[in-house]
Amino acid sequence: MIKLHFIQTQPAAADFGPTPAYTLQDTTSTRKILSLSLSSEKLVSISSYQREPRRATLSIFTDAWITAHILDPAQSSDRGISHYALKISHNNVLIFSGYIDTSALSYNPASAELELTAYDPTKLLQLYEDLEKLYSLTAGYDPSWVLTYYLQAIQAATGISSSLFTLHPSLFTWPTLAIAPGSELILTNIDYSDLIAEPIGTPWTYSWHANTWTAPEFGYYTNFAVGDIFFIFTHFKILVASGIGGPQWAQVRARARVVKITNHVCTEVFEYDHRSDWTGYSQIDSLTAQEAELHAFIMEKTGLEAATVAALPGSFATTICTYSSVHLLDSYLRARFSGQLAPRKLQLTYSSPGASDFDLRHSHLKVIQAMLLLYNCTITASALGIQMRSKDHDDPTPIEIPATAVVGSPSIRRVPAETPDLSALDILSGDSSILQEYLKPYLMAWHARWELNLTIDDLSAYTLSLGSIITFQENDYMIVELTTDFEKDEYLVRGWSL
Repeated sequence: MIKLHFIQTQPAAADFGPTPAYTLQDTTSTRKILSLSLSSEKLVSISSYQREPRRATLSIFTDAWITAHILDPAQSSDRGISHYALKISHNNVLIFSGYIDTSALSYNPASAELELTAYDPTKLLQLYEDLEKLYSLTAGYDPSWVLTYYLQAIQAATGISSSLFTLHPSLFTWPTLAIAPGSELILTNIDYSDLIAEPIGTPWTYSWHANTWTAPEFGYYTNFAVGDIFFIFTHFKILVASGIGGPQWAQVRARARVVKITNHVCTEVFEYDHRSDWTGYSQIDSLTAQEAELHAFIMEKTGLEAATVAALPGSFATTICTYSSVHLLDSYLRARFSGQLAPRKLQLTYSSPGASDFDLRHSHLKVIQAMLLLYNCTITASALGIQMRSKDHDDPTPIEIPATAVVGSPSIRRVPAETPDLSALDILSGDSSILQEYLKPYLMAWHARWELNLTIDDLSAYTLSLGSIITFQENDYMIVELTTDFEKDEYLVRGWSL
């Protein structure tokens, strides 16, 4: 038996609370529910945020309560959201939870029939895509924070207070996309061989002034409290040209690089290069003073004194990744990375405090899109609320589907790899090209699968949901599309091989 439960979501209302304000169901003498159709649950796209929310389409006979509380425009919030959430149960088992779209109501006064459409709560993420937030924490945002902020903003905009629109404990695990030690990727390559090169084909004899550095100073600076990781390089040389009478000319050559590292491997490079004109050796004091300009550049970009830079380590490690460096004296310096590519917090583009454009706001939805793409996960809704769940996961107890439970003939076909659109990652702080380079083949490999389509008899025999792992003919498949047919008592399943 189908039951429709209407739950008030506005705290100021007299009938607010988790207990249904009204329940509609057929009786032995009166028919109330004419038809019910539930769309399938889908998880088929690399771009997880494009997943269609689940939809319930109903046709019912109205009564006094439905007329006063569902058809009344005063019982609707902004953008066609009814004040009443809808829960649908079948034989006392909850099969759908969501909100009623009042903009889609169709009422026939002559027959007293009402057609209504309801969506699961993930639809609200699309409906309020214009909501923004100033993401100013330079240390970054935990994925659960990002989703919680969005849900809170939606609740503030709609006045909704319901467990359906809150974040439920996630089915989320970090993706296993890693760079192995020994195969480190290069974050930046600093070639400084030209600083050492002496002019060719001149009558002068060249040497290095006493104030010349014998080797560059470089290393990593970290301040995790504010999300700072800098790789810093500085070098200062003074080349002296001497003739028969001794030193005649001098030239300063200085170089600095500040590589700001965010999101594990996203970089932003700040450059300083200075090569003076050849200056009479009598002015050597003015040249050596230019070393202060080099230090001032580092101070401007990092806030570090020269003595601190001189003592920086050439490598450091966290619990999930390692930053190292390779240096060939008088030639090049490289910053390297190994470990887990996916950052544990999202660092977003922002402006420095005090800048005129500090009020740089981001769309909640765009941040969500980047998060889902980066972590290969999606957002689903259940009776318990909204969940963030990983697509790449292992279920310790797959559900065995015997051949005797299958209706008709199952089919298996190869699904070609989908080319992901990684432009959503542009919202991340730093240049995400390295991240995209490794993420693209990872996502394409994960989505290039054998696809199983089958119909399973007897809904009561199995508890299946989107993302469930089933075993069929000794192979494991993750359910990426699920349709529940209550009239035929069947599941229609699309699954990807694992």
